[in-house]
Amino acid sequence: MAGTAYGDIATDNQSLLDPPPPNGTIFDRLHAYGIGWANYFTDLPQTGIIPSIIEKYPTNLAPITQFMTDCRAGTLPAVSFVDPEFGVLSDIGAPLASLPQVASQPTVAEVLQNANGVGGDQESPQDMYYGEAWAYRILQAVLDSPAWSRTLLIYTYDEHGGYYDHVPPPAAIAPDSIPPSLASGDAPGGYNLYGPRVPGIVVSPYSKPGG
Repeated sequence: MAGTAYGDIATDNQSLLDPPPPNGTIFDRLHAYGIGWANYFTDLPQTGIIPSIIEKYPTNLAPITQFMTDCRAGTLPAVSFVDPEFGVLSDIGAPLASLPQVASQPTVAEVLQNANGVGGDQESPQDMYYGEAWAYRILQAVLDSPAWSRTLLIYTYDEHGGYYDHVPPPAAIAPDSIPPSLASGDAPGGYNLYGPRVPGIVVSPYSKPGG
């Protein structure tokens, strides 16, 4: 969301209180260039991880039901972020749901009233079925949309999930000069190394087979 972790090493209650990244976020860039965008969410918006985003752009939040409606009508904004169910009782969902900046948003508050806390982001020990069923509904909605012929669909996970990767992470260019906020006992590290590979799928009518 920002191209940098700006010192953060974990998403928890404390990190959610951090000031916004000094160079802004991708949503600031989209807004600056007049590019329409929306964060469609199932129970909690992922943009809430950087609370300043939803404080600045509350009208860009929409429940997943609105995503389905916009898909059918072919009226999705230029850029759409679609979130699975975090689970309001999960390690990330609970801190997010406790933030006044998040829970007080009318769009979010209405959805949270009916949230079941199960979680569908396929984090252990959740049932993989929920995430797979959610992904099927979302992908099918995009494929059936009248806007499909001009759509680029990027389906990605936000992390590798802890599975073994036989390819050593290569070196990377640090995004800025802000070091990680390491505490005593933390493993040494920095932002100048890529992590394990993350699954990602790019689909579009413009895609060429065998490319």
